[in-house]
Amino acid sequence: MLRVLMAWMLLVSACLAGRPVILITPKGVYQSEVTNGVPGPWVAIAADVIVQDLAGGPLPPPVVTPPADDPVVKRIATISKAVLKDKDEATAVASIVDSIGKLGLSDESFKQALEMSAPIADASLGANGRITEWSKQALAVTSDAAKLKSGVSSAFDIQQATLDSIHTAAVNPAAVATGEAINWAQLIQILIMILELLKNLGIGVPQ
Repeated sequence: MLRVLMAWMLLVSACLAGRPVILITPKGVYQSEVTNGVPGPWVAIAADVIVQDLAGGPLPPPVVTPPADDPVVKRIATISKAVLKDKDEATAVASIVDSIGKLGLSDESFKQALEMSAPIADASLGANGRITEWSKQALAVTSDAAKLKSGVSSAFDIQQATLDSIHTAAVNPAAVATGEAINWAQLIQILIMILELLKNLGIGVPQ
């Protein structure tokens, strides 16, 4: 937990200050250059370090899409409308939840990953704390990725096809973005960085 919090604090600071980030993991050392608040890809660098290995946990059952009238989904929709500025911020939130949700994490690991990722996206997108506040309020209600995504998506009429397009571009950075992903270049770069960070910390592998 301490290692995750240290990585979160360092990345948020780097996004705000434009400094490069050095990430130390059991598998190697990586550096990410931050340009205009947007972190670049993790690049392996030569360095000798000593770290303690990170432990993982068992995968939970597949996520089931909640019904539209689910009271938790409605509560998340209400929070989303009250906290987030517009559909762009909501799409960023939904994309992060969608992509982290596809890592097959337990509820507790998902919560930890979202708590770490939200401030990074907030700082990178200049959301002035709104994405971080959404994460705080929403996670106080549930850590169910499907219900979180359904709530914010319903509040701003975000289509799953949009999230799928963004996620596909994020997990296949070498591919040329097509469709709606073309309009979300900055968000895709942030997602790439978040997913790589989680992977290097041993928190799931993108599907």
